[in-house]
Amino acid sequence: MAASLVWIASMLGAGIAFLTQLMVAKELEPTQYGAFAATLIKFSLVSTFSGSAASVFLIHIYSKEGDQARRWLKGILKYLGLTQCLGIVLIITTSWLSDENLSTKIAILALIPHMFGQITLDFIAVKNHMDADYNKIAIWSVFPAIIRLSLISLMASTPQAHMKELIYVSLAFSVTGLIMLSVGWQRLKDLFQGKWDRKQRSVLVDTHFHTSEPSNSRVIKAILPFGVAGTLYIVTNQGIALATIYLLDAKAAGIFNAAMIVGAALQQMPMLLYQKYLLPKLHLWAHSDRPKLEKLHQNGKSILCLLGVTVSATAYWATPYLVPILLGNNYQESIFALQILSLALPFKYMIVGASSIILAVDIKLKIQTLGAIALTSFILLIALTRPFGLEGAATASLLSDIFALVLFSRVIKHLKHQ
Repeated sequence: MAASLVWIASMLGAGIAFLTQLMVAKELEPTQYGAFAATLIKFSLVSTFSGSAASVFLIHIYSKEGDQARRWLKGILKYLGLTQCLGIVLIITTSWLSDENLSTKIAILALIPHMFGQITLDFIAVKNHMDADYNKIAIWSVFPAIIRLSLISLMASTPQAHMKELIYVSLAFSVTGLIMLSVGWQRLKDLFQGKWDRKQRSVLVDTHFHTSEPSNSRVIKAILPFGVAGTLYIVTNQGIALATIYLLDAKAAGIFNAAMIVGAALQQMPMLLYQKYLLPKLHLWAHSDRPKLEKLHQNGKSILCLLGVTVSATAYWATPYLVPILLGNNYQESIFALQILSLALPFKYMIVGASSIILAVDIKLKIQTLGAIALTSFILLIALTRPFGLEGAATASLLSDIFALVLFSRVIKHLKHQ
């Protein structure tokens, strides 16, 4: 019952987020939407390297050390502060030195609170999962998406049509981020003050008694692999969408990103299952029950393949009919690109399962694998995008996913023999 509640709430939250992106894409011109989508990806890179990395490390270290992992909390907070400051400085500098107009630059700055909100949500999700508090998991899966959609809808309904301006879209995302930051960190105080009393405790695998607080350099060294892995994952999944604005133009990037948000919505099912619901369990089993982890992979990959093929075939057939309805006539050029992207869904589904398991077992091996995938994706992108445009970018994404699944499968086989 609890798992069903989380599943329904997560799918509902993902669906609302998808509707929000569709509304933004329809209200903005493709050129403006391209700039907005590219900016969101840049902030996503920072929040992944900072908050997502630290929150996944929190799961990892609690699974390994039990409640003794509290000794890492001060260092984790320092890591968050350092990486967020560096990321913000980098984004502000690059955006201000770009040739974008002043309103676009201001819109980029206005998205900074959105990043803080995303990082807060990462830790809220981790804490609730480790507490096995399924009611709160369900609430927080829907709560942010509803607020953001409500603000976007309110702006879109105004007579002045504020949604036509990029700055108003950014403000809607930022207000949501500020709400998540203020509400969320109130619920994280007990965790970072070392007063968190978990309801569900994991088996303490590492029996060495840890008491000393790790140095700042050791904390950074411990979290950094998770940050690199997460960043490479974003690059391999969204880097092509970001690169289109440089290889083609803002309009083409907007059209391609519109196709990407539809494709991303179609792969929410395995993402929610492995990267939200199963994530704490995967890290626990990696330390205490490897046969159970291997059994999950064997059973899961067949189900993911069948599900991916079904969704892929349906999406390929329905795309010409759905794009005008979902995105409007401005995005007709995205139809064929989206059909190509839909062919990648079976590979993407199985990649999610394999990637999540490798992350739990051997983070360094995952970084090496993602690095090879990112390099291959970059080479394919350069080779195919300029001569073939949007269809070339979509084909590069498809070929990159095929290569990624082959590589992940080989890594999984290697881990079995360790």
